[in-house]
Amino acid sequence: MGVDVIDLPANSKEDISRAFDKLSYEKHVGLIVTPGSFTLAYRREITHLALLHRIPAIYPFRYFTEVGG
Repeated sequence: MGVDVIDLPANSKEDISRAFDKLSYEKHVGLIVTPGSFTLAYRREITHLALLHRIPAIYPFRYFTEVGG
């Protein structure tokens, strides 16, 4: 299908920012957020940065859409 996966693990708020900085330079990019306590705790930051960088995203829980995702 011609799809490349970019694994961008994040363990801190700064890691999230760096990951979005990297994604913002890619063409035809999308984001799949995996379920977990970390992503749930930082859902506001993740959804905000996806919107800011205009990156389409798929979220694992409705809690992400409740904060703007």
